[in-house]
This record gives sequence, structure tokens and C-alpha cells, in this order.
Amino acid sequence: MLTNRSRLTQGRDFAVASAHTWRLGDLGAKHLLLKEGFGWGNMPEPMVRDDLAAGRLKRLDMPDLKEAIYPLHAVYRTDTPPGPATAFLIERFKGQAG
Repeated sequence: MLTNRSRLTQGRDFAVASAHTWRLGDLGAKHLLLKEGFGWGNMPEPMVRDDLAAGRLKRLDMPDLKEAIYPLHAVYRTDTPPGPATAFLIERFKGQAG
């Protein structure tokens, strides 16, 4: 599972369905371990699309874990609000989230 070294998430697991986990701080390393057959895990579909098509990875049918919700928060200092480009991106993300 991908881990975050921040104290804000210390001791918390998100979308974990196993008591035994490997914790990695790098999505690329997780991808390599999965391709080598070390367990299973969630990955962004664009990162594994070619591996799925080539049969190097297999999509697991897990009816109880079909959709995971990952909230997105835009965090910034109140004394330095987002500029035009960042404000545009925040609004686009909000619009896509529904």
C-alpha cells in the first residue's frame, strides 16, 4: 500500500482490505512489486493500462470494493490565495467531482 509520511495521516489506512500489507512511499515502486507478483493493490488505471492489456497484471473482481472515494482538498495559506491558474484548476477539479 502507498503510504504517506505525514503526521496528518499517521496510523490511518485508506481503502485497505488486508491485515498484512507492505508499505511503500513511491507509486512507481508499488507498480514494480505488483508486476513481479508481490500481492495486489489499487493503482491509477492510466499507470497500469498497458500492463492490463499485455496480461502482465490482472484486474481483480472485488464486488465489495468496486469504488473507492478519495476526497480532494485544495489547501493554501489564507494570506497567499491561489493565483489565476491555480484557481482555475481548483474549479475544474470541483466541476469534475460533481
